[in-house]
Amino acid sequence: MRYLDHVLIATGDIEAAIARLRTDHGLGALERRSSPVPGVVNVAIPLAPPTYLELVMATDPTAHPAAADLAAAREGLFTWAIEAEDLRAVAEERGVERCDYPQWSVVSAVDPGLPFFIRYNQSRAERLPYWTDAYARAAHECAPGRITSVRLGGDEAAARRWVGEVDVPILFGGPGRGMTTVVIETAAGPIALT
Repeated sequence: MRYLDHVLIATGDIEAAIARLRTDHGLGALERRSSPVPGVVNVAIPLAPPTYLELVMATDPTAHPAAADLAAAREGLFTWAIEAEDLRAVAEERGVERCDYPQWSVVSAVDPGLPFFIRYNQSRAERLPYWTDAYARAAHECAPGRITSVRLGGDEAAARRWVGEVDVPILFGGPGRGMTTVVIETAAGPIALT
């Protein structure tokens, strides 16, 4: 099975984005940290463990191509990650290379409107205690649960070929290309992020 792992949200002011998510939606955040991608900082917003949102901000667009892409992105939904058990098969099926980092490996799309695949060095079960503790530390005001849908714009057939089966409904018909809306269930009702 493939799982929606996390959603990345681009911002030019990470502290303002944290405050906005708390004020507008009651979502709490963890501490700011340096990303493994050079020139990027991030903040995690835990959802139903081990799923999360990740605020990302470029601090040096010249440090890495991903930092340059992030700096050029509009404020808001940036991309998303799908956890895949067999990343080698994902890479071979799609004819792309796998990129290995110390804690995980990824397979990225050539098309920036499509998600990337991720495989951690730890299993979901092994990561669950960390994310359960992180959820408590975030001190949410709305008790967020899981992501219930992702809406994409652009070429539906190409997106379905790239994504394959995933544990979250993917809807189509959004404006533009890529991810246009993410819906999260909470005790206070659904949150739609755009």
